[in-house]
Amino acid sequence: MLQRLILLTLLVSSAISAAPNKQNYDENPTATEFDSRIAILPSMLKDRDTVNGKAFISYCTQCHDLPNPEGHTARSWPAVVSRMRQHSLNIGGAIPSDNTLKGIVLFLQDHAKQR
Repeated sequence: MLQRLILLTLLVSSAISAAPNKQNYDENPTATEFDSRIAILPSMLKDRDTVNGKAFISYCTQCHDLPNPEGHTARSWPAVVSRMRQHSLNIGGAIPSDNTLKGIVLFLQDHAKQR
């Protein structure tokens, strides 16, 4: 038990110290900018009752709070979603079908930050 606690502490510490900042977000759009980590409520989402909106809410809250779609540009969302899909695979989470995944990406791109 103590070993797990130590390992968890090390993992959290390294994740915090490796958190990207605004500068590397601009250089690498797949990085998660600190401001984009601000969670939003489903009720704050435009088009939340669409098929793609419901899929976004359902799948993207399995591991974390609902991210703000404006946290990334339309161009960067596919890489972010791909990374999250791989993470979900790694932890044994539910994986959307390819069509549902495309719908989630489209939803995020439609509501993304304008560059």
